[in-house]
Amino acid sequence: MNECNSAFVISLTLKIKIMKRLLFICMLLPSFMMVAAEKPNEVNSSIRAIDLDMNALQDVMRGYVYLTDFNNDNNGVLDLFVSGLKPNLEGESFIYEYDNGYSASPTLTLPNGNMDEGDASLFDFNNDLFPDIAMVSRSGVRVYINNGNLSFTLVTLVPTGLVGASLAWVDYNGTVALYVTGLNEALLPIGSRASEIVQNLYSAQSRGIEPSVAIAAYHQDYQNANTNTKSLILAATENMMFQYDGGNTFTSVAVGSIPSTHFGKVRSGKLNGSLRDLVISGIDASDAYGQIWRNNGNGTFTQVAIGILEEMGFSNITINVFDGGLPKITLTGSSTTEILTIVYQNNGNYSFTPLDSSVTGLANLYSADIQYVEDGTGKTYVVVQGKQPGGALYGKLLSSTTGVGFAFEANLTPLAEGSVAVGFNDGRLVILQTGNAGNPPSNIPQTWLYEESCTEITVYRDSDGDDIGDSSDTITICDGDPIPAGYVLVGGDNCPVTFNPDQDDANNDGEGDACDDDDSDGDGVIDMEEYGITNPSDPCDPNFDPGYTGYDPENNIWRQGDCDGDGFLNGFEHSQGTDPYDFDDIPLSVNDNTLGSLKLWPNPTGGELNMRSDSHITLETITISNVLGQKLFWTDNVELMEILDLSEYPKGMYLIKVESSQPKAVKIYKILKN
Repeated sequence: MNECNSAFVISLTLKIKIMKRLLFICMLLPSFMMVAAEKPNEVNSSIRAIDLDMNALQDVMRGYVYLTDFNNDNNGVLDLFVSGLKPNLEGESFIYEYDNGYSASPTLTLPNGNMDEGDASLFDFNNDLFPDIAMVSRSGVRVYINNGNLSFTLVTLVPTGLVGASLAWVDYNGTVALYVTGLNEALLPIGSRASEIVQNLYSAQSRGIEPSVAIAAYHQDYQNANTNTKSLILAATENMMFQYDGGNTFTSVAVGSIPSTHFGKVRSGKLNGSLRDLVISGIDASDAYGQIWRNNGNGTFTQVAIGILEEMGFSNITINVFDGGLPKITLTGSSTTEILTIVYQNNGNYSFTPLDSSVTGLANLYSADIQYVEDGTGKTYVVVQGKQPGGALYGKLLSSTTGVGFAFEANLTPLAEGSVAVGFNDGRLVILQTGNAGNPPSNIPQTWLYEESCTEITVYRDSDGDDIGDSSDTITICDGDPIPAGYVLVGGDNCPVTFNPDQDDANNDGEGDACDDDDSDGDGVIDMEEYGITNPSDPCDPNFDPGYTGYDPENNIWRQGDCDGDGFLNGFEHSQGTDPYDFDDIPLSVNDNTLGSLKLWPNPTGGELNMRSDSHITLETITISNVLGQKLFWTDNVELMEILDLSEYPKGMYLIKVESSQPKAVKIYKILKN
């Protein structure tokens, strides 16, 4: 497992998995008064700022950010680590887990995670595949052991803090160790000349002094100081190393002859083999410093030939592989004479060729951070932010296919005294950026999250697995990105919580039958109870036994059914008081004994009906109705009538009601017109 700032090569097929495990950072230096200010939202069209609403990720400066997969869930996207000073001057550290997007609220706030004038490193030092966190700041040296599921165990290595501090993981006697260096302010007596010299350096930026001038003045003040003052400054500049012994246990071990530094950076990388060497910049007890320390593999380190690295303070170091080959070192910061950004080309065997801005295309910066990532096709992106000579803020995304001559891709928010991280979410470039958007003494902490622009599409959560999503539960993704698990491209599910791929909706109310508590057909059984068993649009399915009364007599679908098949519609039978589920119970009583001799034929008929009765029966009225009970014809002139003409009526069942006066009787005939 490589440290986040160690060398790595990314193949096209593995870039996402590796990116989630290896991502970078930096900090940088002082500021004083915090003021609120609105974030700009003007960026280049090739990327888009996700955080535009001022209410999303916590704004911080002088801290660190990482992109990594804390849960090791290999979901193709990266969680966020954000730490630093908030606008209220309080330092905190946060984790934002990716769960179909980043929440505006942190998933986790680390306990005792104060980040103030320090450094952070992510590294799986116990090889359990979960990235652990190490931090140094004014609050001490702390390690957060990742237990998975965003649960961490805090181990405090040093309770007292350091400022201008940095740390890095190294290989050490078959295990690993954490190297830490910085300034212990508690060892500088208040009001002493030693404290004054250090504070002059520390506050240089707030007083508008360029770091090269401040470093030169610090060096001169140190040289002119008396022996006691020099001793105090030397004692306050501390370094230490903690060997990991397993579990939650660390042991303090000797650092050997490595000098302590502050207001710079220490990073580790496999510069010439399988062991992590140390690359250190910053300010030692008296002057700017820059040096490589080779890891001997036995718990000792040897200084590589002096003069390889430029001596810089207010500096930052990035160690990465890009454009193939051995790990390169990028050093940015201030010497005693100028502001520089230098890329050291690794020739092997601890031989390096410095490449300045005229070759790399990288701006000369201080209080800066520079991080690289390859896209797997031979193209390298670099995110750059910091202060230019003269104090102007800078923020750019650059790219190159050769490893040099980086060219403009997009504008980022100009920031300094912060950190950047860059990687890929599902193959799409993502950039995390924090820092100070103002100039001291008015400082403006900001945090920005950028994504590569794309054509957006909406996907829908499919809770019931019927491949039709809920239109009220959506997320936006880039066209061509993998669709997140549980989401589909098609929305409009009329019953989002119940599997219903057919989307049946008997009453067309927009709520699918599978979850509709309406009774569309009026049979007394709600649609969701009929779904998949009987037809919620058929009032006679299920078909109930005679005597059933659970129906809705006002439902028009039910009224037009004929559930007993006797030729009389349910609604008509209900109005006549007969049982719509009993074939033998037909509307109206019939006196067959009296009118039994009255004949109507043929039945079925094409139009005309012959009518004949015994001479002793006196007919009074004849009524023709349809099965809905609607009266179509009535006459009381029936004495000489022998034919009833149905030819003008459409095909169907008709009811012929004949009433007699002598004797008093009534009879209903069912006649089929064909």
